[in-house]
Amino acid sequence: MNASVLRILFNAGSRLQVEAADTGAAGTRQRPQRPLPGLDLTLVEWQSDSFPFRDFDRFAETLAADAPGGAFEIRLSGEARRLAGAARQVVTRCQRLAARRNAASACDLFERALAGHRRLHDRTRPPAASVYAHALDTWQWLLRLDPEAGLAPQLAALFHDVGRLGAEAGTPGGAGAWVTDELLAELDVDLAVRVRVHRLIVGRRPPSAAADPFAAEIALLDDADALSFFSFESAAYLDDCGAEQAARQVAHVLARLRPASRTLLTGLRLRTTVARLLERELGRRAVQVPDGAGSAVAAGPMRGAKPSRAIAIARSRMAAGMAGGAGIARTRTGALLARAAALGALAAPPRRPRAAAPGTRPLPGAVAAPRRDLAKA
Repeated sequence: MNASVLRILFNAGSRLQVEAADTGAAGTRQRPQRPLPGLDLTLVEWQSDSFPFRDFDRFAETLAADAPGGAFEIRLSGEARRLAGAARQVVTRCQRLAARRNAASACDLFERALAGHRRLHDRTRPPAASVYAHALDTWQWLLRLDPEAGLAPQLAALFHDVGRLGAEAGTPGGAGAWVTDELLAELDVDLAVRVRVHRLIVGRRPPSAAADPFAAEIALLDDADALSFFSFESAAYLDDCGAEQAARQVAHVLARLRPASRTLLTGLRLRTTVARLLERELGRRAVQVPDGAGSAVAAGPMRGAKPSRAIAIARSRMAAGMAGGAGIARTRTGALLARAAALGALAAPPRRPRAAAPGTRPLPGAVAAPRRDLAKA
C-alpha cells in the first residue's frame, strides 16, 4: 500500500481489514467512504515509547461497545513506507475486539460461553478487566496460529486464566479449571469436550511430556498465551513491576514459546525496554544452544519421561481434592469429570519402547524399565 492514511476496519466476528484512504493531491476527487465512529492515530504517536497503551485500549473497547454492530475504524496516518507494518501492529493490539471465529466457534454454544466468561469478570476493576482482555487476546492468537482449531482448544484459551481472578481473592489458582467446568456444565457442554478443556488447562503446569496425547494442543495454548503476553500485556507488566521483574517474566514466558512461534515476535509493537530484554534473552538462549541442536533443545529443557498411568490418575484425584479444599462447590458432574480423566488415562494404550538396534549402546544414565505382565496387572 502506498498511502499516507490507512483505515483499520473492525467488524464483529470477522478478520480485521486494512484499506487505503488515499488523501490524494488538492482537488483530487476522493472515493466516498462510509462514515464510521473511530479514532485518528499518527505513526509518531503509535511508535512513541510513552504511548499510553492502557488509555488506547480502553478507548478502543468503548468504541467497540458503543458502535452500531461493533463496527468502527482506526485511521492511521504517517510516512507511507512505514505505515503498513504499523497497521499490522495496531491490528494485533486490537484483534480481541473483532473476536474472529471459525467453524467450531461460530455457534450459539460458544456465544453463550463468551457471555458466561464475560460475567465472571468484574470489568469495573482494572485487574479483572486486564485478565478478561488477555483471555480474549489469547483466544484470537490461538486462531491465528491454528485457523482450524476445535471447540475445546478455543474454550481452553478463553478460560485458561480464570484462576488469576481467584488468586486475587486468596483462592488457589488451580481452582480456575473447576470454575470453568462449573460454567461449562451449566451451559450443557458435552462431557468429552469438558474433559478435554480441563486437561488442556491443568496440563500446562507443569509442562506435559511430549508423549502426552494433548501435548500438541497444550503447546498451541502456551504459544498463544505467550504471544499475548508480549503483544498485549508486556507494557503494563513493565510499568507495574519494573524492569528487573519484567526480565524474569520475559525469560519465563519465552521458555514456553516454541521456536516456530518465536518468529512472530519480530512484528509486535513492544516497549523499547521490553524489546531489549527480549533481545537479550534470545541472545542468551542462542549461545546456550550448540550448533546443530534440534528444535526440541531450543524449545526448552526436557521435563522427563511420560508419566505413568498411575501418576496421571493420581493427578486427577489430587486436582479434585484441591478443588474441594479450596471451598469451590463441585459441579454436578465434577466427580464424573475426574473419573472420566482417570478412565481416559487408563484407556490410553501403553507405549512400548522401540527395540534397540543390534549393537546400540544405551544413553548415559538410562535405566531399563522393568518388565510388567499386563495380563496380571
